[in-house]
Amino acid sequence: MTMTDIDDPLLEIEQRELAEKAEKEKLKELEIAIKKTLETVEGRRVFQWILDMTAVDSSVTSQDMTLMTIASARRDIGLQILNRLKGINLELVRRMENEKLNG
Repeated sequence: MTMTDIDDPLLEIEQRELAEKAEKEKLKELEIAIKKTLETVEGRRVFQWILDMTAVDSSVTSQDMTLMTIASARRDIGLQILNRLKGINLELVRRMENEKLNG
């Protein structure tokens, strides 16, 4: 019985490593694009608009458990986006927040 490429554990590891490297490169490219977007006033407005839709700065408290669950999930998504943006460039996120406060 001969080993085929599919049965080769070293080839499988190599392919997995290549896929992980490609995924990291895509993520890095996305982070660069997000940073470039945050560098513009218009881009910061768009991200702030998205965060406002998720009600990231609002309370999720409600007597209706279904509404509270929905609001909490929406806010959690907003917080994940905000944390990712802060991880990419905290200074630009702070500028975005200041622009929202100052009009």
